[in-house]
Amino acid sequence: MSRIGLIGRNSIEYVNTLLDIWNAGDCAVLIDPCLPYSKQQDLLRLASATKCYYDIESANFSQIDNEIAYIPYKSDSEIEIPGKIYAKFQNRYSHDEAVILFSSGTTGDSKGVIMSHFAINTNADSIIEYMNLHSNDCFCVIKQLNHSSTLVGELVVALKTQTRMLIPQTLFPKYIFTIINRFKVSIICLNPTLLHLFTQYQCKMLKDISSLRIIYVSGSILTDSMYKKAHETFKTVQIFNVYGQTETGPRITAQTYEHSKSNSVGQPIHNVRIKIVLENGREAPQYCRGLVYVSTPSLYSGYISDFNKKRSIKNGWHNTGDIGFIDSNDELHIVGRNDDLLTINSTNVYPSDIENILLSINGINQCVVVKSEQDGYDFLVCLYTGEDIDTTNTIRLLNEQLMPHEIPKKFIRVEELPLTTTGKICRQKAKLIIDNKNYLEKCNESGNNFAKDR
Repeated sequence: MSRIGLIGRNSIEYVNTLLDIWNAGDCAVLIDPCLPYSKQQDLLRLASATKCYYDIESANFSQIDNEIAYIPYKSDSEIEIPGKIYAKFQNRYSHDEAVILFSSGTTGDSKGVIMSHFAINTNADSIIEYMNLHSNDCFCVIKQLNHSSTLVGELVVALKTQTRMLIPQTLFPKYIFTIINRFKVSIICLNPTLLHLFTQYQCKMLKDISSLRIIYVSGSILTDSMYKKAHETFKTVQIFNVYGQTETGPRITAQTYEHSKSNSVGQPIHNVRIKIVLENGREAPQYCRGLVYVSTPSLYSGYISDFNKKRSIKNGWHNTGDIGFIDSNDELHIVGRNDDLLTINSTNVYPSDIENILLSINGINQCVVVKSEQDGYDFLVCLYTGEDIDTTNTIRLLNEQLMPHEIPKKFIRVEELPLTTTGKICRQKAKLIIDNKNYLEKCNESGNNFAKDR
């Protein structure tokens, strides 16, 4: 078994090459085509890849690494997976390495996660069970195939069930909505950022998407305001939150028709168990926040930088690092990352709670709340995109819903927020912006608690 790199944009040839790697008994190392070439090469070396297939439209390795053989391929313009691709797929349940995926969370750090054929196929089987696919269903892939949720939750599911699948290379809402209507797409999977863009577009254009029946949302926390707006916009479409991590196959929980009473992430899927653990190690009661632990047969095999240790696993339970709670309907709610928890003057603060409220305020499109310090005093700062806001009025509104230590003392409008390669807001980079003295000096000089960055 060899580890073979694969770098390319979404395409039929990308899927074909992936299946060729698997059918040769090798492990596919999937690299984000948007990363700088030097970073791509670093990751390939880290994974000990012997060769790498790359799409000549999205990569150009002019400096050949003697340790890695780079093999170019070219994608065509076809978007519907043909029958010959489905015929290539083989169900495998061995514990041999299938893929190495570089998971990138809110910190932007890459982890090479090793997943076996058993892990991804058993997880895909459980996903198929809750999806309850129809014979005339059609997927349209919008997120990158090098992400675990797209690879397993869409591609492997479609190949296993021989469900029609489209792989467009252009992801602009106008084009995607045309594809939905033309090919009678019934299922799409989005992250909250894409859901926001698609909701905005549909509000303005009112396109015919009568074939669409389900939108699955995953990747980061869906705010209550976005949840409400999407449901109001896509009236005839079921919008279901799902939750998982690369290390868990990836899917852990999913909303279904029976379990979607609120903006939760649903109940555990088949063969998966969850529990909420308090700081003292005891299991939490309903509605009490704690760390989310998962027991699943689809656990990862390890990280490429640490083969023999899986530090997140204890007694068969995987510590996700996420904070959540279980409601009276046994549905899981994700509050945020344990790493994101802030301490303001000895008091714990969950930034996602604050951001959820801020996003309901007119003028704020996206935001991130981070901690800063000045003269030994801790306080919160909000970076946001959108229009200039009246900070006095904003603070008044926040006073009605938050504790004093939870209210940001400074608001900085920026043209865009720093993102990870998976489209999540990168809190680490946002913190660097806040810590930049030029930004804080602007805030101080403005005299009204906010600065503009044009």
